Amino acid sequence: MLERCKEILTSSYMLVLATQGANGPHASLMFHVFDEANNSFLIVTSKDTLKYKNLSKDGRVSLLVDTRLRFSCEKPTDKVLQNVQAITVTGAAEELTGESGREAIQTLSSRHSALVDTLTDPDVAVFSIKATQYKLLTGPNRIETYVPDDSRQSWSKDTD
Repeated sequence: MLERCKEILTSSYMLVLATQGANGPHASLMFHVFDEANNSFLIVTSKDTLKYKNLSKDGRVSLLVDTRLRFSCEKPTDKVLQNVQAITVTGAAEELTGESGREAIQTLSSRHSALVDTLTDPDVAVFSIKATQYKLLTGPNRIETYVPDDSRQSWSKDTD
């Protein structure tokens, strides 16, 4: 995986999760932990949320992780905007239960102290999102694609 992409994913704390439900797409801002070795992301949600309902019915998701907070200012310049990077991830979510769920909760709580109360709630669910594709956007029009399960294990330029 491209080193810059790894750095963005491992240093970020939040992402946008997009799920699909009966009423269309639904986006949620989420805390996460990226697991580079497994090309996956850990997230947690309450079982009484729309995102939980959507994930339970259809595990196909899209994630957005970006660097815009690193460049936040009142009026961004063209130079700043050309350096913002965003990664769109396509993947499949799976609820973790039992020992794997407990391990995921421990991993999330060690990275995000703000989630401690949430993670001890018996009505939460932990999901692992296995990435099937990464698209790294740099500036307004430079896109590179990485497919982790592809035997080439390489990045390519894309026009999407």
